[in-house]
Amino acid sequence: MYDRIKKLSEYFNQEHENPSLYIKPDILEKFSIFKKWLIDNGAIFSKNIDFPYVYGPFNIIGCKCISDINDCESILLIPKKLMIISKELNYLDELLSDIEDEFYENEDFSTLYLTLHLYLERKKQKSFFKPYLDLIFSNHNFLNDFTEENMKYFDEDEKLIQSIQDKIEELDELYDTVHKGKYFCEMTKDDFLFCYSQVLSRQFYIDHNSAALIPLADLLNHQSISVHYEIYDSENFIFKYSTNYTVDTDVIVDILPTFIKEYPITNNNKINLIKPFKFRKNGKMEDEKKDANETESKGKKAVEIKESDYFSISTSKGEKIKKGQQAFNNYFNGGNKYLLKNYGFCLIFNEYDSTPIFFNIETGNDIWLHKYLEILFGKKYKINIDNFGKFLKIKISFNKVCFYLIKYYRFLYFYKEKKDMKQYINYQFDVELEISFIFLSLQCLKLKLNLLNNNKKNVENDLNELENELFNNKDNKPNSFKVNAYIYRITQKLNILNQIELLECILSVMNRHKDEIKSYIKLLDYEDEFINISQYDTEQNSKIKIINFIKKSKNIIG
Repeated sequence: MYDRIKKLSEYFNQEHENPSLYIKPDILEKFSIFKKWLIDNGAIFSKNIDFPYVYGPFNIIGCKCISDINDCESILLIPKKLMIISKELNYLDELLSDIEDEFYENEDFSTLYLTLHLYLERKKQKSFFKPYLDLIFSNHNFLNDFTEENMKYFDEDEKLIQSIQDKIEELDELYDTVHKGKYFCEMTKDDFLFCYSQVLSRQFYIDHNSAALIPLADLLNHQSISVHYEIYDSENFIFKYSTNYTVDTDVIVDILPTFIKEYPITNNNKINLIKPFKFRKNGKMEDEKKDANETESKGKKAVEIKESDYFSISTSKGEKIKKGQQAFNNYFNGGNKYLLKNYGFCLIFNEYDSTPIFFNIETGNDIWLHKYLEILFGKKYKINIDNFGKFLKIKISFNKVCFYLIKYYRFLYFYKEKKDMKQYINYQFDVELEISFIFLSLQCLKLKLNLLNNNKKNVENDLNELENELFNNKDNKPNSFKVNAYIYRITQKLNILNQIELLECILSVMNRHKDEIKSYIKLLDYEDEFINISQYDTEQNSKIKIINFIKKSKNIIG
């Protein structure tokens, strides 16, 4: 089964050798015009990448590395004049004045302003952005896939279906509001949803309250990799206000040797290597109407982009791209549910996939129980003691679920059965106790798997359906939404199966050697038992998971 998954993953990333066979001639011509437009207007991109290239069964267009790209090496820089920045679209304030009260109830101004601007810009007889718009409006609207007919592929996953339906209803209400405005009364729902979907899948967050459409940067497809997103100040030779997913604050980015034309500052001997600003993760966007000073006082700097600034993407420390591989971007380090709802696709291998776990809490007014759980799970919870329910819901990465379960059952044993938290804090390894905790965790995971195997459709059934859709489709045109829905189902089940296999392996070793195992450190002597416990990992990584489990379980508090 795992070999089939690996082959499917390779198939989705497979490059088609001759792009002209898969891209219509008029689209190829648009790319040629687009590339010239980029260069003529100061875009700088590495001589080591080229586009368009085509990948996978759905002919996804992306960028290819035609030479090796080293770590900390720039891939592209896009000047401000080619960027469409949401907070600079002030003209929309006037156009929305007649529906202002309703419109500004929505929090996501960045996406909305970019959506409306995209619609209005296309209506212009002459637009500076026409080469870019021609490609955007040749794209697919993934929101059209969220139909009632397609929901059946989720196999009665009511929570996911309801979540998608809520999203579509919110967009319908938003369109109805916008459509009331005199400047947008001619805008059809299809127009609105198309522009909105393009912005969702293309925008980059410049800071906490502003996003931008950035030509070429949005041609890189998604992978959960470590990349640098930066604003480069070409006057002062620095990167500023980075909004990154990485934390390599000491990395030096080399911008000099790889561009197709000379970078504007290379004649100045003042600096050759530029050290980036300290990185942070993107925060949730806030109301764009808030005063900038108020924003600054909360420790969130608003990014002011000058005409001499560039948007930069570069590889991170340790991230190298080999010749022939696709150059990727990172939209968001999120699970498949998030990717499906916001971009219309899933990943077969997604280390950021997570699942909600509901922990039983019977004593609703026990403040110490809540405090201990905050320590246990490393999260703060806002507890309303009067109305607190019987379950604590937390979201956990799939690769940590079994470990959290063991910690939870160990905690409950000392808190509820022994009623002695000192024993819990000073817990000494007890192999019989640990076996019972692991057994309870296994039962919990198996129950979760049974719920996922709705209507007795296990992962093997889903794999068969997915392969039939991809390889045995009579029209030779697989339904992309159906394929992604099955990937979502398969990955959910595989992630739980992986955790079950991991615990079964640990349990097997502990039962077989219980008289010899006196501590988790002693358990390391039996690491050969843990080979091939994970469908995703190499043997080495599987062992690392066990070692991490042991380290985390040794000391629960602190």
